[in-house]
Amino acid sequence: MAAKLKKRAMAEYESQSQTQVEDVVALEDLKRAKTAAAAAAAAAASVPPQKKLRLVLQQSRSAAGAAAAAAKNTDRVDPFPIDRAASGSDITLLVVKFLPKMKSMENSAVAEAVKRLLEVFLSSQSQGIEDVVRVQLMLTLGAVLSHKEKCDAARLEVKEKLDELVEAAGLEASSKVEAVLITFLSRLHEYGVVPAGGGSQQLNKKLFELASGKLKTRRNSQVRIASVHLFGAVSCGGVEKDLGAKVLAALGKLIQSPEEPRIRHAAYEGLLSLHNSPGGSLNSSLYHVLCRSLNDDYDGVRRVALKLLKVMALAYPEEKIRVGQGKEIRLADDAFGKICNGINDLCVQVRELSADLMGTMGGVVSQEFLEQTLDKKLMSNMRLKKSAHEREAKLVASGEWSSGKHVPSTVKLWK
Repeated sequence: MAAKLKKRAMAEYESQSQTQVEDVVALEDLKRAKTAAAAAAAAAASVPPQKKLRLVLQQSRSAAGAAAAAAKNTDRVDPFPIDRAASGSDITLLVVKFLPKMKSMENSAVAEAVKRLLEVFLSSQSQGIEDVVRVQLMLTLGAVLSHKEKCDAARLEVKEKLDELVEAAGLEASSKVEAVLITFLSRLHEYGVVPAGGGSQQLNKKLFELASGKLKTRRNSQVRIASVHLFGAVSCGGVEKDLGAKVLAALGKLIQSPEEPRIRHAAYEGLLSLHNSPGGSLNSSLYHVLCRSLNDDYDGVRRVALKLLKVMALAYPEEKIRVGQGKEIRLADDAFGKICNGINDLCVQVRELSADLMGTMGGVVSQEFLEQTLDKKLMSNMRLKKSAHEREAKLVASGEWSSGKHVPSTVKLWK
């Protein structure tokens, strides 16, 4: 038994000794490999790096000049290739680059660019161009026509496409594009496309029908506001008697609209345009409606109402207006009092406008009201201020006993 145990112990000792020898040999081999790698790296570092050369074929001066001339001729012939744009981003890039270059372009080139701009916009809905890009097209067209110079031929191009633009506005499905397009049509007088004396009656009827239809069928606030502004544009250049009555009736309903203050503001501006148009004049029966609008919660409505009161005072200065306690005064005097009361408005713009309008009504206001204004009597809502002597005389005449608040000497009697 002892011999077997001794034999087994010798076998285990021999196996462990052999394993240790193999580990020592492997460690020495690893050291030799690291030493060789370090030597190779040092040798490689001592060798200078190779330079990479790049051969470039230089263009001759004659060829470079020809290429520059060709690019210049291409830019002169076609400075605005928007009709060949492949996507909406390309159209936007061309539009952004076009406005700065317009100042150096000739009238014919601007007219050609406007013509292409209109063609691209009219065909953009069928081509599936994004609504944002289409809005940018209309805004760019308005910005081009806003320039007084170099746009006479461009305005003629727009005038030829007016019927198509009105038809496109009626068929437009996007509210954003629709609002921008109707706003563009409402500014035709500002752009000079339609003369200040008024466009054709046929065009005015189309614009009135377009605005009426949008107000009946659309609920988008921007579209409705633009449609109300279109009413004012219809009446801006003078309209027929029947069409003017229709515009006045439509605006009369909209000034009482409770849904959107900006719609009321646009309606009052339309009334002002109708009154200032050739042959147009508001009836004096609207005066009381205008006076009530001075209490509107929207400052824009109050500003336009003050302007309307001024034009009504200039149009009907001797008209008699009934005020409190059955007293009648001239319309010009009452309107002047209302305008003076605008000095007490919370809005700075309303106060500024009131002060401006006060200085333009001196020719129609009576001398008595002007003197009261200098005496600050009109600033208390038309209440005549009495002096302290007049107030004491009224108190004595009424027979009331002093409570000590009016006469200090009677306080001792109560003590």
